[in-house]
Amino acid sequence: MRKKMLVLVLCCITLLSAFLIPAIHATKATPAGGTWVYTPSPISTRWAGSNFIVDGQEDSIWTGTFVGTSYDTFTVVKHDAYPDPNFPRFVNVIGVINFVGKVGDIEGTLEILFVGVKWEEWRGTWVILGGTGDLENLRGRGTWYGPGGNLLYDGKIHFDPS
Repeated sequence: MRKKMLVLVLCCITLLSAFLIPAIHATKATPAGGTWVYTPSPISTRWAGSNFIVDGQEDSIWTGTFVGTSYDTFTVVKHDAYPDPNFPRFVNVIGVINFVGKVGDIEGTLEILFVGVKWEEWRGTWVILGGTGDLENLRGRGTWYGPGGNLLYDGKIHFDPS
């Protein structure tokens, strides 16, 4: 029993050290923020019970920390939309941003996951899934908010070691 406990403790220490070592070598997190202006286009719509679902795409322009453009895909769900889909109780969105541009003087592409909810205004979170070029090792996460079409984003970003 003691041997099993010792092995378990050593495994936990090894696992924790694997997570801590990259954090020690990563660059210090810096604030990120700016605007995300998008123009959406629905691709398809459907009903699932009383939920109205829209799959779409959008072209976006980014300013601030992220400077460039993106092509985004998303799914919006208007919950309990009966009897009028223009007045749902609340709306959820999930999507992927395919960003091309710069972060500071560093160029590349980023893939960013975003999720959110709309009551009166949109509010949500974003996280960088990965990148290419000189942005390959950029990591970050944050929030976004606004009335729609013209959103503000903020968060923290840092570079992991290569």
